[in-house]
Amino acid sequence: KELLKMDKVVVLVDTSGSVNGKELQQFITEVYSIVKDVAEVVVVPWDATVYEEQVIRRPDDVKKIKVKGGGGTVIRPALELAHKKHPDSMIVILSDWHIADLNEPKTEELLKRNAGRIIAVTTSATPPEFLRNVVKIEVR
Repeated sequence: KELLKMDKVVVLVDTSGSVNGKELQQFITEVYSIVKDVAEVVVVPWDATVYEEQVIRRPDDVKKIKVKGGGGTVIRPALELAHKKHPDSMIVILSDWHIADLNEPKTEELLKRNAGRIIAVTTSATPPEFLRNVVKIEVR
């Protein structure tokens, strides 16, 4: 919670084919929880593609989140966007962490470079151990 006492948080939402409807619903619930504590949440849906970012400023706006995806899971483009466009924001990654490019050097380097500001939230696989802020959530 105290990590989220900031003006803006970027939330990378995994919308790939391996994420089921219940997980996606849980991810949206997490965004709702975050926006209650933060002035602005930038939601970035991604699978193998990064989709248009959506800015959420009120809990009510969560209903407007458009979730595209269903393809493969490649996180690097979403990480690059967060790294370049939002260099000072906390990054929350909501994923099952079944990510195809996790062990690729460029992806690993981006994750390591931003590790201090990443909160890795998982419903399934364990995120890389160099990510210190890891939260496992149960999907109900």
